[in-house]
Amino acid sequence: MKIVFFTALFFHFGAIFFSFDNGFLTNIKLETIIVSSVDLLLGFLVLYFVLQRFKGVKYQFAELYEESYLPVIERLKPVIFLLLLWSAFLAFQSYSLIGAGILRHQLLKEYDAGGLDYMILSGFFKLLVPFVYCFRSSLNLKVMSLLGLIMVIIITASRSELRYVIHFFLILMIFNQGREGSVRLIKFTLMAFLMIAFAILSTSLIQNRPISDGVNAIFDIVRNVFTYRAYGYYLGEVAMQNSFYLDKLFFPFGGYISEFFMKNITNITVPIDSAYVGGLHELGTSPSTGRPYLANVVYPWWSWFVGVFGFLGLIVKAIYIYILLYMILLRKMIFTLVMLLSFVLLGTAVSHPFMTLTHVFSFFVAVVFDFVIYYLSSRKFLLKGKT
Repeated sequence: MKIVFFTALFFHFGAIFFSFDNGFLTNIKLETIIVSSVDLLLGFLVLYFVLQRFKGVKYQFAELYEESYLPVIERLKPVIFLLLLWSAFLAFQSYSLIGAGILRHQLLKEYDAGGLDYMILSGFFKLLVPFVYCFRSSLNLKVMSLLGLIMVIIITASRSELRYVIHFFLILMIFNQGREGSVRLIKFTLMAFLMIAFAILSTSLIQNRPISDGVNAIFDIVRNVFTYRAYGYYLGEVAMQNSFYLDKLFFPFGGYISEFFMKNITNITVPIDSAYVGGLHELGTSPSTGRPYLANVVYPWWSWFVGVFGFLGLIVKAIYIYILLYMILLRKMIFTLVMLLSFVLLGTAVSHPFMTLTHVFSFFVAVVFDFVIYYLSSRKFLLKGKT
């Protein structure tokens, strides 16, 4: 857990320090820094306490995956191959449009590249890749999963899947012990470099953006990561202002799902829809590129709780997370567990896990995957000792 904790601290304070004297119109408020820091610490504290209750999952995570999950996944390779073909077909369509000069926002709005089929494929492959590369699996399964990931990246010309994959890999480090943990740390390092390399290539080949030469290309990626995360602290203030309404009482918990039902019950004061999430906020100008800082999408999870419940919202969020983790661990749903922990520990500063329909479908895919594994597994894995 130490690796994940210090990584989270690095990105948290790195983004805050990056925002100082770097072209932003204002500095991040001290209150926002304090609240977000407390939220980060509470997330790790909740995980520590819940893992004390489920020590069996923590210390036998690899065995649980390789004895219950892997045999079923290997049997489902024909299905995975069909999903790969499906994603390749959609990727070919998108790449043809990109080659014809269609911009990414046109790809999403006019050609519906981010539709239901994309959400299913993206949720599946970005979750599958870290597991098959971190743990034992066949070579053809590794190849199919990686190709599937590349295809879904091309479909929407987005690099967000790469961020998810790295986050999932990091979360899996929590459950690695002893020598196996060291081996998987090496695997994670190699995969991280591969994801960075692909991010650089996709910037030029898929998004048609210029890239710097040599090492500067890596610095550009790092700067973009800190810029992206810094946006969250500014948009968090916007979210807190827009949460002070009765119709937002359940949004911190259910996100898109609660908003969907509230729209049919009452007139929502500030609807959290695609227009809201995608709306641009100009935060300044980059001194290195001269481009404006245009932020959207990056609304921290904690900001909705604080906006509704005040500072006590952090405690409410911690209790809510504990309940979710307890239920997931009770069923040994390890795909859903990794998905949720990626938001609790690494993504709470940049997104609500159920913010949009795409987020909801990612969790839906993880939950369905877990239940499919459970019902198709011929051998139910029994943890040794206390679960």
